[in-house]
Amino acid sequence: MTLHTRLARATALALVALLSLTFIRTAEAQVDMTHWQVTGPGATLSVDNGFATLSYASPKLEPIILTADKPVTLSDDARHITFNWARLWGDCDMVVLVQDAAGNTHELKCETSQADPEVVLSNFRLAKQFSMWHTVQTVPFGKPDVNEVNKRFNKQDAQTVMNLVWPRPLKITAIKLTPVLAKPGKRWGGLYPPAERTAMNERGEGKLVLTQLSWDTVDSKDANFYSVIADRLRFGRNQPATLFVDDLIVARDNGDWDQPLRYQLQLFDGYAGKLLWQTEETLTIDLRDPVALFANRIALPKVPTGRYFIKSIVWDSNHSVREERTFQWWVAVSDVSSFTAINPSDVGMWWEDGQAAKTVDAQSTTLSLHLSDAYRTSIPDSARIRITINDYNKQELFTKVYKQQDQIDVTFETQPGHDYFAIAQTRRGPQILDQRIIHIGRTGQSTLPDMGKLAKQVRPTRDEFLKNTVQLQPEYRVPTTFYDGYYPWYNHDDIEAYRKWLIQAKTFESPTICVKAGWSDVEVLPGVYRWENLDKQVMAVKDSGMKIMFAYTPYASSPCVPIWLDVQAQQDHRGDYKDRFSYRYSCMSPNYGPNREKFWQAVAKRYGHLPWVIGYRIYTPAITSNVDPHVRRMGYAPGMQQAYAKWLTARNLPVEPIAPVMNVDGVHINNMPPDFSQSWQNTALFFSDCIIQSDLSLAKAIREIDPTGLIQLDRKNEPWAIERIIPELARMDMALKNEASPVFRDAMLQ
Repeated sequence: MTLHTRLARATALALVALLSLTFIRTAEAQVDMTHWQVTGPGATLSVDNGFATLSYASPKLEPIILTADKPVTLSDDARHITFNWARLWGDCDMVVLVQDAAGNTHELKCETSQADPEVVLSNFRLAKQFSMWHTVQTVPFGKPDVNEVNKRFNKQDAQTVMNLVWPRPLKITAIKLTPVLAKPGKRWGGLYPPAERTAMNERGEGKLVLTQLSWDTVDSKDANFYSVIADRLRFGRNQPATLFVDDLIVARDNGDWDQPLRYQLQLFDGYAGKLLWQTEETLTIDLRDPVALFANRIALPKVPTGRYFIKSIVWDSNHSVREERTFQWWVAVSDVSSFTAINPSDVGMWWEDGQAAKTVDAQSTTLSLHLSDAYRTSIPDSARIRITINDYNKQELFTKVYKQQDQIDVTFETQPGHDYFAIAQTRRGPQILDQRIIHIGRTGQSTLPDMGKLAKQVRPTRDEFLKNTVQLQPEYRVPTTFYDGYYPWYNHDDIEAYRKWLIQAKTFESPTICVKAGWSDVEVLPGVYRWENLDKQVMAVKDSGMKIMFAYTPYASSPCVPIWLDVQAQQDHRGDYKDRFSYRYSCMSPNYGPNREKFWQAVAKRYGHLPWVIGYRIYTPAITSNVDPHVRRMGYAPGMQQAYAKWLTARNLPVEPIAPVMNVDGVHINNMPPDFSQSWQNTALFFSDCIIQSDLSLAKAIREIDPTGLIQLDRKNEPWAIERIIPELARMDMALKNEASPVFRDAMLQ
């Protein structure tokens, strides 16, 4: 490790140690599992230094029970049971068994940060990118607020609600694991290659490690700090956010498990923001050893509320780059308002002002790479600086090797709507000692390819379009998109796969297809529109006889909003972020609406005049979440609260927070008395108005550019008053695609 590296590491560790002291713990002391017992087929349990290692072999998928030597009494204000677990292989569902004061046993289902199989199994590489370590919390079981209950119910119903609360104290008696098969498209588990993993799961075998069993006493909204590393689905309250070494690197299948490696992490204030913090470490670690991974976990600093961007790079013992990755970190609650950023010179080598990305508007662009005196002293005299400029198709535009100097200026030509990656490497022969990358985008748009003379545009009216009872509208699911886990983000779109899909769509006699106008895939930096892939897809339809409806085509491996946009995530009434596979945003985020409308207007301006483009299908994420184990209202982000205050004021109603969902944890909603309170009626109406406002505002923005374009409103099976928007749809000549309707479901079944 160089002197520069040691100093940077020491400074970073001291900073993290200092910041960690500022976290106010709201979790109880960890439960000692030393004397716990295990029962179940082939089950063995060993506990060492706080880590409980469990193995099982349950061919019939019978449950495995971890039983406490004596019940663990929870504090009266406990709200979630939490722990960490590492899955080496196998797959299982987990519940924590608690006993109430009346002697009744309840199962608390566990929510885990493991990846959503719907996404992961489409690409096994993504599964292997997740650490074996996951954070776990049970479904909540806190007591409802008595004042809120009395406000929302009459005296009799309020008493009914309070009688549903499990009598305290509650006691942890056991953890139950039910082995499950890793069925394709449904489950996944472990580090092993698919064939071996599948065979082990079919035999009902599994091995995992548990540690830090405890419980929280606050909800996320009341925590001093709450954050989610969105790319790893890792959440936590009042504790430092962490990454594990196996988040940064995939162990090779050739037995290269415990070679020396060096990693470096950089934290940025958003994708296009300044560098805030850096840490690096050199270590030898067995990537199969969960205890070693846990001991060497990497704590991120405590930062203000916001959306952050993390870059990581890992080298092997030969100084060859093994992995480069990126992470999105969402900090929902923080009690600090500022963070002292690291000076770029402290990291030794940096582009421009130390940022990860920037936009330019000049054709001739000059970038500056800086090397500090201390950095140049720390690297070998024989080392050279190699600079390469690649465009987004990975075409090399510039490469040159320089001697060490304090500043290197590189000038190259840019095109509107194109983006580039400038890569600086400190090299000694073939060895890459260090590396810095900056993403550059030229604002503007490329010119649409010449298509010759176009036929006159003849578009169907809404009623003509809907003349058939059922119409097949295939959606093209993009297999890999802009943010797919590789960095830099080069273009790897497969236009041939798309053309084959077009042939299939035509075989099924589809009159209209849905092409994804992915905001995050096109506007890769603010005002930088990477149209190339979408251009190819649109042009391929020209002579097919089919029409195009631009749509969002969701859940296709890319975030819902660009990585550079600072938006708030959806939160439930406890403040939790619940999505399991992407960054789901709140529709009332201040930056969201205007930027989304600007993008869709750009789509309409570029393609709306083409004869085979007939319209747009729009969608606003509902203020609900269908994430297992509960359907939750997700309309409690700060932007929603601010919008609600304005909504109430406009109606001369007293301003109050959005009413929380009135339920008793652990009790089915059907057992609750009905909530007819004015607070809940206002909240439900406001939620509905938010969706209506978002949908209609976008439709009007599109119509400003493309007045005759057909607009479909897409609605999922989500609980909101969809009938309230129907008069507006009729007035604006819009169509409704309602996936919650019996007619739609019947058509799908047919």
